[in-house]
Parts: sequence; structure tokens; C-alpha cells
Amino acid sequence: MTYERISSSFPGNVLRAVLIHEAPGHRSEPIRHEGEELFYILHGALTVEIEGQRQVLKPGDSIHFASNRVHSSWNHTDQPTTILHVCTMDVFGDGARSEHLTTTKDNQRG
Repeated sequence: MTYERISSSFPGNVLRAVLIHEAPGHRSEPIRHEGEELFYILHGALTVEIEGQRQVLKPGDSIHFASNRVHSSWNHTDQPTTILHVCTMDVFGDGARSEHLTTTKDNQRG
């Protein structure tokens, strides 16, 4: 699984956006945390399970949910899946260290 940061980090920002490239068969562990998440499928397919309810997402489908609900996902196909993932969780752990506006290009190197 690889991540491409597509959002900036600056004082007070809340949203983080990444492109996730998920290999066939990859499955995440069930997790819950504060905030919210949105998945938008660009290519491939993904099964998302939220508190026991499964939903299969295909290109153009999205799902938006409170992250304090137990959730997991997996690429149930034999092809790579690309997901636009937007969330309030500090995915890269750099929210506290940002003191100035940075560009997406800067973030990809950081």
C-alpha cells in the first residue's frame, strides 16, 4: 500500500487528503478513532466494513462516516485499487510541526 499526499499542512488545518494505492488482497485491521473519513474510489474496487455492515465501492462511489465507529477495508479484487481518502486524522503525524503554509510539492518530499 502506498500513499500520495495531496493536501497541505498549515496551522489549524483539519482535513488531510491522500491517494491510496492498495494492492490486490490488502486488508486493513479494524480501527476506531476520533474524527471522520471519506473514501472515493478512483480505480478498482474496495469493500468497506463499518460496525459489521459491508459495502462494496466501485469507481465513482464514495462513503463518508464518523471514524469513532469500528471500520476496516480491503481490496477484495485481483487488481490494484486507487482511493481518494480524506480524513481528519493526522495521517503523516506532522500537524503539530507545521508553522507555515506549505505546497503540495513540498509535502511530497517531506
